[in-house]
Amino acid sequence: MRKRWVYLALIFILSPFFLISPAAAQSPSAGIDPEIQSRAEAGQAQAEFQVGLEYFNGDNVPRDFAQAAGWFRKAADQGLRQAQFQLGMLCMRGLGVAQSDAQAAQWFARAAAQGMVEAQYELGMSYLRGIGVPKDDARAAALLQESASLRKSDGLYSLALLYEEGSGVSRDKKKAFDLFLEAATQGNAEAELRVGMDYARGQNVKQDDSMANVWLRQAAEHGSVEAEYELAQRSTQDHAEAYFWSSLAYKSLDGEKQVKATTLHDSSMKKLKGQERADVDVRLEQWRDAHPEQP
Repeated sequence: MRKRWVYLALIFILSPFFLISPAAAQSPSAGIDPEIQSRAEAGQAQAEFQVGLEYFNGDNVPRDFAQAAGWFRKAADQGLRQAQFQLGMLCMRGLGVAQSDAQAAQWFARAAAQGMVEAQYELGMSYLRGIGVPKDDARAAALLQESASLRKSDGLYSLALLYEEGSGVSRDKKKAFDLFLEAATQGNAEAELRVGMDYARGQNVKQDDSMANVWLRQAAEHGSVEAEYELAQRSTQDHAEAYFWSSLAYKSLDGEKQVKATTLHDSSMKKLKGQERADVDVRLEQWRDAHPEQP
């Protein structure tokens, strides 16, 4: 009996060690370099930013966007532009903080004023869309020009539209085409469509049917229903091609274009012989298998 009581007493004394696992006893910031953590707690801006990144990435500590936002805010208030930009992105997405486009734009503006091109791009797109700030094409164009070194396809495409329309900048269709082309080479489907249509019409560039088909096909590969429609319309003398492209496009269109595409689909299908149509149907199935995200 005495041995039993001794055994129970040992369990009672040692139980805290068994009940608290090493992982549970660790600080939430245990995975962060102690020196960086110490400097961050002392108010060093770059260290605060690094701690914020640790929580944002979740590689060495559990991912925690609220903690990330808190540390980014400390660094941002000290003027660190990287932290201002990251805090703006969190505000825009509503991660760790309340979603606020206006707050995002304010942080982007502070980073952009320090020459951060990523912030200039985001702020430019905000002015272009009128999200978080009043819509201002001139301000958008200036910021997108400043961030052009990023060569982001959305920014290039948006800037091209401004030059084409003369919104916020002097109209320059040649510059617009060059920007559309640069965005298209990065796989922007809308830009690929615009370049293809310009080649098809001989607008802003010498007319070239071959180049038109190349860029329209690229746009279709990247999900442009408009490109599929244009390829169908350009294939009226090739019933197999007309049937193929109209089959992909007509259900996703509306209005007059849907009527035209449906009519072309039905007429070209009737003109195909049994095996010809079967071959195109196999091609359609292969296309849809390769592009599952498309309608």
